[in-house]
Amino acid sequence: MKLVLLVYELIPKDWKRKFFFLMLVYVVLGVLEMLGVASVLPFIALLSDPQVLEKGFVAGIVGSVTSVKLSSVPVYWIGAFVLTLFLATNMLALLSTWLSVRFSNRLAVRLATDVSTRYFAQGYDFLRSKSPSVLTNYTVREVEKIVSGGVLQLCLVVSRSFQVGLIFLLLATVSPIFSLAFSLVSLFLYVLFFWFLRGRLATAGQDLIRSSGNAANSANELYSGAKEIAVRGNLDFLLSDVRNWLLRRGKADEVARVFPIIPKYAIELAAFSAILSVPIYRSCIGEEYRSILPLMALFAYAGYRLLPALQQVFSAFSTLKFVGPTIEYFSVFLKEEAIKTEQRLPALSTFSRISAREISYTYPGAENPALSMLSFEIKFGEKVAIVGLSGVGKSTVIDILLGLVAPSSGELLVDGRDYSQDGLVWEKGSLGYAPQTPMMLNKTVAENIAFGVANVARCAEVAKTACIDDVIEAQQESYLTHLGNDGITLSGGECQRISVARALYHSPVVAVFDEPSSALDPLGSRRLIANLCDHALGVTTIIVTHDWDVLDLFDRIIVLGNGSTICEGSYSDVIQCVNGLRECEGK
Repeated sequence: MKLVLLVYELIPKDWKRKFFFLMLVYVVLGVLEMLGVASVLPFIALLSDPQVLEKGFVAGIVGSVTSVKLSSVPVYWIGAFVLTLFLATNMLALLSTWLSVRFSNRLAVRLATDVSTRYFAQGYDFLRSKSPSVLTNYTVREVEKIVSGGVLQLCLVVSRSFQVGLIFLLLATVSPIFSLAFSLVSLFLYVLFFWFLRGRLATAGQDLIRSSGNAANSANELYSGAKEIAVRGNLDFLLSDVRNWLLRRGKADEVARVFPIIPKYAIELAAFSAILSVPIYRSCIGEEYRSILPLMALFAYAGYRLLPALQQVFSAFSTLKFVGPTIEYFSVFLKEEAIKTEQRLPALSTFSRISAREISYTYPGAENPALSMLSFEIKFGEKVAIVGLSGVGKSTVIDILLGLVAPSSGELLVDGRDYSQDGLVWEKGSLGYAPQTPMMLNKTVAENIAFGVANVARCAEVAKTACIDDVIEAQQESYLTHLGNDGITLSGGECQRISVARALYHSPVVAVFDEPSSALDPLGSRRLIANLCDHALGVTTIIVTHDWDVLDLFDRIIVLGNGSTICEGSYSDVIQCVNGLRECEGK
């Protein structure tokens, strides 16, 4: 019952009306199937004895529904009515299947959107701490699982339980003792099987979550390292991880597929053996058995409708138990509050001065700080270089300036306002950012530059600044050329410059570049940095670089060492400072 309530809570409020409409369709289907079962007995009885509708039990059923003497109605009309009822039932069953598939597919899209939005609402630290493959698995596969294995199973439980109840009620009016015995035996066996299998199903569900995520992660590592694997020839080493996780996933999937159908065969054998044993027994002792043929036909057809419904109820509960860990995960996760729920200070669209005063930052779970007592200043419109050896905290400074993380301590001031507690908050479009390893979409060059719907003229303008225009225009379709998966048609340096153009496309107030020229030759590197440091751009430019030969192009240079500022100032100031440090080290 707990899982049923959790599944219901996962359905968005604006989707509950659609869910109840689907339930109503299933309920109507259950009524029609019961009427179909009820129509079998009078029709079979009519075929064997046309006068049977005017006497006995059948007459009581028909008389309670209509005052018309059905003995005067042609048999073919009654047969046509029964056939029409069966046809309507099957057509509604087809409609209900289409509606449920349509509902589940669209609900999966909605939940995947909600989950993705909530993941990003948790903040950059959360995203950084999780494997992208695992988050992808939850967003795509696990969401689909809670819809097909949760919401749709809830529909089946409600509709089939209603249908089973109606058919049992019908059979009880015909043969109370036999119906009661059959009902008790069936329910007992299904409950018994479910009780014994529920623990194994829950464990298999947890295994499936872990193995699916790890298999996706291992497969991602396998194909991400395609070039190195092709050179080294060590495919088996990485492929073994994928194979092992898939085998573990397969074992869990076997439990999910096989266990729910175990009771089906035992109960079908018991039910039809009981029906067939009655005429066999009466024939053996020499008693007449033709008079019970309509009753047998009723129970046989009822079994044809009832046993699959019972099996679906059992399978639905088994599937709910199997996907229980996933349902519980999403139920808790979607109820959690986003990390940044309140914006205390206004979002920045421009500024005069950003000042960092003795700020420190420690990544969650880390023992040592990435930044320690770091101080620097950036004025609007300045061209700023951040330099230092690998691992001294340059990327962390960038994360703080982008507003992805907030300092653990110290003061982060913008025009006198303290943004230390929540971190910097920028208005949409105010920031441009080019990471060292950019992501390329499997779309056109223009769409990759715009990161959305593109204006080709604007793309050409920023491509020229990024020194990539000649490469793009040499392509057969120019800015409409498809780049392929992850920009496979481009070199590393070309991908970097596409990313630089992307950072400039929306005319940001601040543009941040992380090693934008690391894959370029010295001449190409200086040309690109000179373009980015051109004051005619009207952009505050912040560039992380290891290239000391281009530092003379910047207004301000911040040199980092061990998470703190070694020196800061103009090119001549920094060169003087560095030379002084070298002299001190030499002494």
